[in-house]
Amino acid sequence: VGPSKRRLGEARHDIEIFLDGLNETIRTDIGADRTSGKPRQFFRGRSWVRRFFEHHAVVAGDRLTLTRVAVDRYRLAIDRPAPASRRAAEFFAGIGLVRLALERCGWDVVFANDIDPVKAKMYLDNWRGDNGLHIGDIHDLDVNAIPECSLYTASFPCNDLSIAGRWKGLDGEHSSAFWGLVRLLEELGDRAPKSVLLENVVGFLQRNKGRDLETALVALNGLGYAIDAVVIDAVRWTPQSRTRLFLVGRRDDPSPTDKFAFVSDARPLALCRFINEHPHVDWGLRPVPALPAATSRLSDSVESLPESHSAWWSEERTSYFMSQLSDRHRKVAERMIRGASISYATAFRGVR
Repeated sequence: VGPSKRRLGEARHDIEIFLDGLNETIRTDIGADRTSGKPRQFFRGRSWVRRFFEHHAVVAGDRLTLTRVAVDRYRLAIDRPAPASRRAAEFFAGIGLVRLALERCGWDVVFANDIDPVKAKMYLDNWRGDNGLHIGDIHDLDVNAIPECSLYTASFPCNDLSIAGRWKGLDGEHSSAFWGLVRLLEELGDRAPKSVLLENVVGFLQRNKGRDLETALVALNGLGYAIDAVVIDAVRWTPQSRTRLFLVGRRDDPSPTDKFAFVSDARPLALCRFINEHPHVDWGLRPVPALPAATSRLSDSVESLPESHSAWWSEERTSYFMSQLSDRHRKVAERMIRGASISYATAFRGVR
């Protein structure tokens, strides 16, 4: 809550609202009544409201939902059933982050699957009600239990593809779950979705000199899917670098596509080289817009905790952690600690 007028001062507390469909985030606060000092019952900044209503063609009877997604961050959406062409199934669902992204873009996730009961519990906590979650091995799924969808997503295990793993590839104990998805697509036949979206580590490009990725792409081609591929780093939206390879398969799509890749924000040299060195793969490359520049900082997300808070480490634990840092990282940390202002950084320890 801020003052009655912004020009009277900056003593306000802004919140961020993600506008579903418009895919933009606005910042606003709630002004106070000039006489009583009590909060008014509407947001101060409202220039976006008309655009939001017009984009969604809001009519009487529609239900709008304002959902808290993080500290001081909310999502405004239209609670309206998605058309059949916007129904999706989420495999290797984890705690439901792909679902969060899809639903922000107007998709209706009607089926989800994961084998891990701990992740499944978090999924159920995140998505209460009719969430469509089936807990179990993808190899044991009955295709008749999956509702008709136009999109399947699969963030299948990266353990055997990551440079941090043992590099056993698609034959490994974990990453071989990819073949469970292929089996479902085969058995579905004409009922298979028009699109599939696969996500995994960039090590998939390198594993077994690229032969594992080639094998996966040829398998998807055999099911009628032409493949697009991009590499995107989450640091462009959030202060954490997580680079991932995304494969988008489309079948029976008459729209024009390319077979040759050029270097761009979402197609780095290594990916372009792979695409252009595998012309026998049925590629369906589409233009990719320029990605946003990274502007978010870690300090924007870190909560400010009182010194007495239980989350702070003890001197003993802090010293132990510092002793495990490499010389280079320890010098960076010590320089930050000596600084005149509070600064933030991430650090990690190898645990494998």
